[in-house]
Amino acid sequence: VDRILKKMISGQLIGQQTGNKGRLISLLNWDSEQKRGRQNGQEVGEKWALSRSNELKKRDLLRNKTAVIALTANAIVGARDKYIAEGFVDYLTKPIDPDKLETMIAKYLPEDKYEYIGGQDAAAAMAEAVDESPKSFTEKLESKGFNVSAAKVFAMNDDEFYKEILQTYIEEHPQKQTDIRKAFDEKNWKDYEVYVHALKSSSKTIGADELSAMALSHEKAAKEGRTDEIESGLDDLLKCYGDVVNIVKKAIE
Repeated sequence: VDRILKKMISGQLIGQQTGNKGRLISLLNWDSEQKRGRQNGQEVGEKWALSRSNELKKRDLLRNKTAVIALTANAIVGARDKYIAEGFVDYLTKPIDPDKLETMIAKYLPEDKYEYIGGQDAAAAMAEAVDESPKSFTEKLESKGFNVSAAKVFAMNDDEFYKEILQTYIEEHPQKQTDIRKAFDEKNWKDYEVYVHALKSSSKTIGADELSAMALSHEKAAKEGRTDEIESGLDDLLKCYGDVVNIVKKAIE
């Protein structure tokens, strides 16, 4: 049941709860409750399952407006009336049919708390929700905003060569960061210009366009003597540099 619910709610039925005005749905697995409801050899069964939901309501762990639906293998004639008489709002028989379960949940949710997604949108939503297949390193980088298509041009559209360039970028990070910081501390703006120029180029090569643009701004500031801009932006530049390196590490490991 949990598997069906996860798949259904994430892909086709989107519901939400808003404060005390929200309405929850409780699905009590009747047969499981019956098995757990044996105390000293006595079968507590159905009444125990219902009393459990009532107890939760009394303890404010389940809202009074919660619609309690029984899930049971009991499909005999008159079973639905029996369960409703016991206090359930409805019931479903096993094995669970995903479509019927979806319809049942929608029946007891306020109409403004969910929406059905049809056609290709539904397929896309389901694919996004249940697709747990591992992504390639290029897909991971693209999801983080890297300009992979441009970067692969520098790598002659060879993924392995691209990965080698990324690995070199990671390895050079400690020394390049040290050089930039040292030139800044010594106010050696000529060297600083050279180092951030190199950072601009290497970042562009791997598709880190945002960092490349930041490095270009620092390069121009150093060339034109706008040291106040460098001083106010150095920490952001180095932080972005470190973030890019961490993203690359996670993508290719």
